[in-house]
Amino acid sequence: MLEQIKKTATKTANKSKSVSRGNLVIGRKTNESLFVGNAKITIVSLSGGQVGIAINAPKYIMIKREELLTVLEKNMLLQQS
Repeated sequence: MLEQIKKTATKTANKSKSVSRGNLVIGRKTNESLFVGNAKITIVSLSGGQVGIAINAPKYIMIKREELLTVLEKNMLLQQS
């Protein structure tokens, strides 16, 4: 199992591109996933300029769309990164 995780991580790293400001861009196809901490993010659809995602995360993880964040919340999140 650990060997499979290492192989998958290596493949993902090879597909990834590092960009400015410490961001990481990872290419994913429909039905492919990635983990951010304990949250599993799966691409469920690609259509036009939109991406459908499914997020499976523990209840204690707050998930909000960026456009719904207040200015104060955005500033706090930016300071944490």
